[in-house]
Amino acid sequence: QPSSSGDSSLVGVGMDVCTLIVSTSSSGDDGWWLAAAIPFAVISQIAGRKIAPKSGTHWRANFYRCGGKTDPQAACWNPIDLPEQDYHRPEFFGNLSFE
Repeated sequence: QPSSSGDSSLVGVGMDVCTLIVSTSSSGDDGWWLAAAIPFAVISQIAGRKIAPKSGTHWRANFYRCGGKTDPQAACWNPIDLPEQDYHRPEFFGNLSFE
């Protein structure tokens, strides 16, 4: 069952985060997912300016997970095609499209 986790300082301002670890084997960590609803008001507060993309707007971004208690792991939403992970490479960002 999904549960809220993460930075609780943002949850009170309208950000909602749910995570789930998929466990079908004895290792207990076969996969995971995250869903986040981030209001543009929160992004505007972090950015220090109004953020309000219109329909048809496209952003480039990537999302990462680093962790693992018994097996350190790194994962990202859009693949990074390099011998070692480098999360600061915009050429590997995915597309976010607003409707």
